[in-house]
Amino acid sequence: MPLIQLLVVRHSKAVDSHPKGDRFRALSEVGRARIQDLVPKVKEKGYQAELALSSPYLRARETADLFAEAVPHVQRKETHSLLPNADLQHLVTELKAWEAQGIKTAVLYSHNPLVTELCQWLLMPELKTGVEFHTPSLYAIGFPTGFEPHQGKLLWVLHP
Repeated sequence: MPLIQLLVVRHSKAVDSHPKGDRFRALSEVGRARIQDLVPKVKEKGYQAELALSSPYLRARETADLFAEAVPHVQRKETHSLLPNADLQHLVTELKAWEAQGIKTAVLYSHNPLVTELCQWLLMPELKTGVEFHTPSLYAIGFPTGFEPHQGKLLWVLHP
């Protein structure tokens, strides 16, 4: 079965710095509040994922934790393919491998610029010009025949 729906989520607002480095930056109180404001709206969409993939950076993992009640998932994994400046083709290869294992719905928790690049690569040409991710933003994309470039249709978008 092909991957038919993907929810792409940019992490929420994080604190400005951490003494141990960028990967340890936690969500700020503003970031947590933004997610709490979005959770009921996300629940209304009824999106359920077989797979949740997250960047290993703390702010992405915390975003995934806070959205978990609104986006139920069967399994959750961390992947370096979702780091802020990860190579898009590595992520695509990983998603295609999950698709080959029968995954049809997934949610990704990651960072800019990767989330913007991914959505621009996935969406049909007439839809990709307005892609803009806030902290947090959620883009639900559907694929009529499976996970392929420039074939995605925008199902819904939520911003804070």
